[in-house]
Amino acid sequence: MVNGTLIGKRVYLDANPIIYAFENPAEFPGLMSQLLVPLSAGQLWAVTSTVTITEVLNYPIKSGDSTLESAYRQFFVPTQCFEIVPVSVQISELAASLRANFGLRTPDAIHVATSQITNCDIFLTRDLSLKVTGLNVITPDAL
Repeated sequence: MVNGTLIGKRVYLDANPIIYAFENPAEFPGLMSQLLVPLSAGQLWAVTSTVTITEVLNYPIKSGDSTLESAYRQFFVPTQCFEIVPVSVQISELAASLRANFGLRTPDAIHVATSQITNCDIFLTRDLSLKVTGLNVITPDAL
């Protein structure tokens, strides 16, 4: 991918790119240079669901890794450029429709619905099966 593809965009963050950025940054160096640095500089807007917090915190809590848990908690602080969207009735209804029409798992349907309702330009995930919904999916390894 060409550098700067995310600049000026509204990017939905699935849980897996966040996990890779924190737990395996060497495997996906573009997550730092193309996502996290521009995000902290206000050069792009990121959106995720409160469901992402559940998915991301599971491992550090289960493994007792308080350092990683703390790092994630610090990351999940909303800013002018980072919106964390709670699951609303509108999102739930759209997620139900997505589950029915595309056979998505509930968390994936919530992520897709949140992305659509918040008008994201790009959906950052490793889950290529979500392309069936018509999202503009970009994978971390493409950064």
